[in-house]
Amino acid sequence: MMKGYKLIHNWVILLITGLSLCCLGIGYAVRADADPVKEDMPPTPSFIFSKDSDQDFNLRLVYNLAGEKSASDTVSKIEKNGSLDAYMNYDSKTLGISGAEAFDLTDFINGLVSLAIDYRMTKDEPGQNTSQVTPGVYDLGNIPLFLTREAPYWCIVNKGGAWGVGLPDIGVPDAIYKLIPENISGILGYNTITSYSKGVLKGTVSIGNYSLREDHASEGQATPQENLSFGYDLQTLKKTQEINLSSLGLPEKINQEILSSGQKASFLEVVANYYFSVPIGLNRKTSDDIQNPSKAAGYDLLTGQPQIQGQITLRTLVKVLHDIETGQGG
Repeated sequence: MMKGYKLIHNWVILLITGLSLCCLGIGYAVRADADPVKEDMPPTPSFIFSKDSDQDFNLRLVYNLAGEKSASDTVSKIEKNGSLDAYMNYDSKTLGISGAEAFDLTDFINGLVSLAIDYRMTKDEPGQNTSQVTPGVYDLGNIPLFLTREAPYWCIVNKGGAWGVGLPDIGVPDAIYKLIPENISGILGYNTITSYSKGVLKGTVSIGNYSLREDHASEGQATPQENLSFGYDLQTLKKTQEINLSSLGLPEKINQEILSSGQKASFLEVVANYYFSVPIGLNRKTSDDIQNPSKAAGYDLLTGQPQIQGQITLRTLVKVLHDIETGQGG
């Protein structure tokens, strides 16, 4: 009886040992298969924003030529366009923009002007493999812009005076919000790495409404973008370049002051701030990650990815027709 027990016990030990060796072999096979994948996809080198001169960080307004379709052509003309006044601050992974000088909303949406943001970065850690970082244009996909919670500035002007923000008990009329989009989608972003030498990377992020020609695809540039969809109806925008004074719902006293100029129309200026966030793709892999929804659920969720974010200020000018007779209430 004792011998039978020992025999069974020995068989159990052999069975357990055999199963353990099989599991070990499977585990080793998985690791052996995984290692080559890691070798084919080396980690993306880490860069941080750094400043060496006042020109390292700059916000520019680019005036695009009629019929121009290439972002690379636009970038080449950056030096011929003026800088926008703005506050630019930075930490290791974020370049922030605020207090930017206003520019025209309609021109921006129609692609007549675009933004260019110059930046400078250095390697975060010495000895990193930077073979993946090469000069070129990298597609950043769509860059949405969102109206901030700050109340827009508005002002009606004619030769008789100015009326708008600051008037007691008026605030911002609902008609003002109808003149500006809540969001602007379909704006495209591109990162142009202009140089990389001795651990210092310099480039320009371009944001605007333009598409790239197919003949640039072989040069490492983005392919054409079609059917751009904006959060703003361009046909509505054109139609609302003229509005009636009565649509603003202003108090009778203010309407009469506006009409006292004797003119048939005034001009309304509306200025609003829009928030944006642009992750910077430093090579083909990070550029693809940014555009791949499964890998990048949202711009702000790209952990560790350098970003440019902040606010820009857009201005629109509208003609206000004096449709109210003198002495008639609003």
